[in-house]
Amino acid sequence: MQNIGDTLKFIRKSKNLTQQETCTNALSRSNYQKIENNKIMPSMDRFIQILLNFNMTLEEFEFVKRDFTPSPKENILYLYSKIITSSETDILLDVISKCDDYLANQNDIFISDIKASLEGILLAEKEHNFELAREKVAYIWDRLSEADELFWNDILILRNIFFIFENETAQHIVNRLISQLKKYRYLYPTLSIEISLHVNRATYLILDEEYELALHYIELSIKIAKHNHYYLQFCMAVAKKGIVLYKLDQKQQGKHFMQRALRVAKVLEEERILNGIKNEIDYFLHDELQDLSLNEFTKIDI
Repeated sequence: MQNIGDTLKFIRKSKNLTQQETCTNALSRSNYQKIENNKIMPSMDRFIQILLNFNMTLEEFEFVKRDFTPSPKENILYLYSKIITSSETDILLDVISKCDDYLANQNDIFISDIKASLEGILLAEKEHNFELAREKVAYIWDRLSEADELFWNDILILRNIFFIFENETAQHIVNRLISQLKKYRYLYPTLSIEISLHVNRATYLILDEEYELALHYIELSIKIAKHNHYYLQFCMAVAKKGIVLYKLDQKQQGKHFMQRALRVAKVLEEERILNGIKNEIDYFLHDELQDLSLNEFTKIDI
């Protein structure tokens, strides 16, 4: 298809609609016919009304217009939104490479932000160089902190980089993100992001040895994940609960929750989550690994 007129005609015929039904409340049938024949372009407000008559979003229209194929930018955003843990180095590097290819042909602030955020994550997670990581992404928060509103793409970026900043800034970002997520709950799946924010906020608190407060946010994330059937996030949260309990000297209970998370991830055959949990435990309890003797094959009461 690749043009508006042909795409409108394709959608209309696929839905078995007449031209009159399609252009109701938008424009005259004769003018609509000219649009389908690519003789004139509709104004934005009239085009939106036509899409409303189709019960279709602009995003879906563009997708159909490209013969049901995502654009390079949409593909990057899709991959970016599917990143579950920061330990997925190969996936992060692949998305960075796609960003480089895209930016080689055009300037795009959002794609540049995605690339910088992923590079910052790698610096923080793999090299443990938070100073360089902050330098990589500081410009993003400098810009967005001045904004009156955070929109969806802003949320997607900030939820992945807030942990790179100093504790006070990070907590401020999380509070603002959770507030904004409530505005989007009827448009996008926000709960999985909220769970991740609470779990990652807890990471900060563990590092600051504020274990009781960390446990509060972990319990909150477990409750949301369990109630809404987000099993992967549930595994990560349960593992972190085990780590916190172990730090609180409730070692047997802590080990039980860590073992439980490993077992559930193994049963679900989620190797990425399983490896992410192992990395978390190794990071926080490295000196205790031998005493823990954790094994994802150990059967437990789930």
